[in-house]
Amino acid sequence: MMDGQLTVRVKTGPAHVLVTLAGNCDHSTGLEFRDGLATEVARGAQRLIVDLSEVGFMDSEAVHVLLDLKAVLTEWGGSLVLVNPQPIVARVLSLMGADEVIPVADTVAEALTLNQGAAPEGQV
Repeated sequence: MMDGQLTVRVKTGPAHVLVTLAGNCDHSTGLEFRDGLATEVARGAQRLIVDLSEVGFMDSEAVHVLLDLKAVLTEWGGSLVLVNPQPIVARVLSLMGADEVIPVADTVAEALTLNQGAAPEGQV
């Protein structure tokens, strides 16, 4: 993967959508990042897990995308959990206070337990 690229992979589970990001979430990939997450919400995802383990850098613009997404999902009775951010990404989330608003899990399995009960049974 070249610098400045972002890969968005989506896997739909029985009661959640897992979005795995790889690359950098910054100004050059901001639109792709926002659109990738917004598409899943538009498809009806209410329990969204975002795996950040392959993200090497995240700027404040990307953090604002996550905070906006959290607000929308909360308003709709849904939830957002972040998984395994690399140390530099975790630091940016912490400096902006995003980790106090959005739960952060070490693993996808842990995120699933944090994500339980966020939406009525049968909804994704």
